[in-house]
Amino acid sequence: MVGDQIIAAGQEKVRVRGRLECLAMEHVDRKTSHESTVRRLRYLLDTAGGCNPDFDPFRRLPLTWYMNYPGESGDGLNWVNSHVVNIPSETSPSHFHPPKAVGGVLPQREMYLVLDPSAYQLNTWGRKPSLILFPDLRDLRRYEQVPLAPGMFVYIPPGTGHRGLDVFVNVLTIPGFRPHNEYYMDRDIRELTGGAAPYNENLLNAKNYRRIEDFL
Repeated sequence: MVGDQIIAAGQEKVRVRGRLECLAMEHVDRKTSHESTVRRLRYLLDTAGGCNPDFDPFRRLPLTWYMNYPGESGDGLNWVNSHVVNIPSETSPSHFHPPKAVGGVLPQREMYLVLDPSAYQLNTWGRKPSLILFPDLRDLRRYEQVPLAPGMFVYIPPGTGHRGLDVFVNVLTIPGFRPHNEYYMDRDIRELTGGAAPYNENLLNAKNYRRIEDFL
């Protein structure tokens, strides 16, 4: 079904019957996986957090982020992360991942594979999914709001502010998530633009907040 995941590691062969459309990602040096071969979204539990911390979220983690053992350098097994989440505008933070990596080798880039909410009987209540992008952190008055639809694929480079609105999406990151590698910016947007650019009024006191000027 929509959002399911298949992992073929090393010399492992995986046979799939029927026809399907999929996004394939390959790491030629990766010989093992810390997850099972097939990850069926409908069998995974919801875990509140991230862009949907509500008490009744749709947030499932087919490929969790992986914390390397102490002293290990680089990104190791944590080269990619995948989670599927329904992002309501009320709980979605404007944020960015710093261009200089925190605790790894590669700076984190994020990708959205937009899914069809009807596959899991999610009610959109007539809302239209979109993505707000801030391409230049030095000028938060510049932003773009992009309408989204199932099947679309969006690439978000490191250092790009973004906020998903009312979208059901498979979020992919390279490398995988790491602590302290995501910074919220709703307070900066309000203060530096005088409210001229969109921000989330509910998240002005986010804990993982540092002024954008610290990264410029």
